[in-house]
Amino acid sequence: MSESSISPMAYEPYRHRFPAVRVRRAVCGGDPVPGLLGAAGSAALLVVGDRRRDSLRRLVLGSVSQGVVGHAACPVSVVRGGTA
Repeated sequence: MSESSISPMAYEPYRHRFPAVRVRRAVCGGDPVPGLLGAAGSAALLVVGDRRRDSLRRLVLGSVSQGVVGHAACPVSVVRGGTA
């Protein structure tokens, strides 16, 4: 796992507002669902992104989001990205 390759820009503005919330960022290789589930470990919350661009496909979660939501031992928040 590598922490240096993920930009903290997404959560850095909130770090000062919510200092009690611990954020761990990591890059894992391989199949994303088992990797995310394993990395979540004893997390209180797992946050994953959903970058589906097609409006019809945005009605349902992507396969990674579905796999994580269906098997995580902790609550999962799926954050949908904007269209770029």
